[in-house]
Amino acid sequence: MCLIIAKSPNQPLKENLLFNIMESAEKNNPDGIGYMYKRYNGDLAKVFINKKIGINSIEDTINEIRCLKIEEKDELAVHLRYGTSGEKNVNNVHPFIVDSESKEILRIFGATNHPCIMHNGIFHQFTVNNSIFSDTYYFVKMFLSKYNILYEPKKIEFLKNNIFGNKLAVMYPQKDKEMAFLGTFFCEEGSFRVSNKFYNTEKKKEKIWYA
Repeated sequence: MCLIIAKSPNQPLKENLLFNIMESAEKNNPDGIGYMYKRYNGDLAKVFINKKIGINSIEDTINEIRCLKIEEKDELAVHLRYGTSGEKNVNNVHPFIVDSESKEILRIFGATNHPCIMHNGIFHQFTVNNSIFSDTYYFVKMFLSKYNILYEPKKIEFLKNNIFGNKLAVMYPQKDKEMAFLGTFFCEEGSFRVSNKFYNTEKKKEKIWYA
């Protein structure tokens, strides 16, 4: 099962806790790691994404997040993938950009002016057998981007009521729209929202991550 870890709004980033959760979850979620963050700068805000797969992807991501120097006001979410549909490649690593163009949906790095999502669960109705793409890709391509779901309150409410055990984290590029969480998330030490608790940092000796 995939895992989403998101820094709660207006909370300082507890790096050691975040990095130990990531390391603990990697064994059960080996099919890639991605992150998205929103940086505030005066009256402006910008969403950035980055996705990786393969050897050292966890270590590289940890080093990158540390270098970002995420502030209390900034938003950050990390996704570790357990692939259930589509190929196990960087294109299917989360987050996905909500856009009508496939090339943009599958982008692996950079800034965007569109919302971005991370998904934990399986959208069976969007699973295409033997496709190279995942159910989340088709959910974005055929549903979210097509019907402008994420900006209309009634449609968001409909999605919340029909998500059927799935979880979504949505990051908006607008300064006045905080990260949204659809489905059941859990609180981790008051600092993070996590999409499940199928990890255990106590099984591994906790590291102290030095800058």
